[in-house]
This record gives sequence, C-alpha cells and structure tokens, in this order.
Amino acid sequence: MGRILCLDYGERRIGVSVSDPLHTIASPLTTIDRKFSPDYIKIIHNLIIDKNVEMIIVGVPYTMKNNISKQTEIVNDFIKEIKEKFNIPIKGVDERLSTISAKKELIKQGIKPSLEKTKVDIIASTIILQEYIDSK
Repeated sequence: MGRILCLDYGERRIGVSVSDPLHTIASPLTTIDRKFSPDYIKIIHNLIIDKNVEMIIVGVPYTMKNNISKQTEIVNDFIKEIKEKFNIPIKGVDERLSTISAKKELIKQGIKPSLEKTKVDIIASTIILQEYIDSK
C-alpha cells in the first residue's frame, strides 16, 4: 500500500508531510523553499518515487465564510499544475485554521513561530494530512 503525500502550498514555501503505508499517522517530512528550489515540481516528483506515494492531498485555504480568496485561486492553479505532471490521484482539502493550529503547537513547545516559519509550514501540512486521514 502506498503513502499519502500532503502539500501545504504557500507563496514562499511548501510544507510537506507523508502518511505511513497504512494511512493511520501523518509525519512531517520537509519544507520546500521555492526561493531556493525553483524546480519544486522535480522535488515533489522525487518524493513521490522515494516514499512510494499513491495519492497527494493539497491544503486549500478557503475563507472562514467558505468563500474563495486570491490564495485559494493560487492553490487551485497549483493543483491543476501538478495534476498535469503526475499520474496519481490529487485532491484539494480544506485547510482552514491549520496554520493557526501549527503556530499554537510551536508555542506549546516554547518555539516562536515568527522565527521558525519553515516549522510552521511543515506542521501545518502534518495537521492537514492527519485531519484527512482521521476523516476516512
């Protein structure tokens, strides 16, 4: 059984997490900094192969009133882009409040989220993936 890869797409960074093969636990994997890694599609492709990924989920940022924002459109464009590149199921899932939850988790650990933005992204991705797994 393959794993599920989760991408939390942002303007600067993409938080990445992965499930175990049985789809029960989400684990943080990495953060792709698009400023320093402009070929992020190749990095995602390598992760698909290395981690035996059978499905990708992408966090989609709807507004609190369940509306579409400019960032929602940007993420939906990203989803279209990766659907053209990869021959596996790709699904957008609601990621509202995942970043806030990630920041709260870091604060609990005594880490300042403003100084650890890459950690915020990777934890947000892990939260999105775990919520997806738990909903199945």
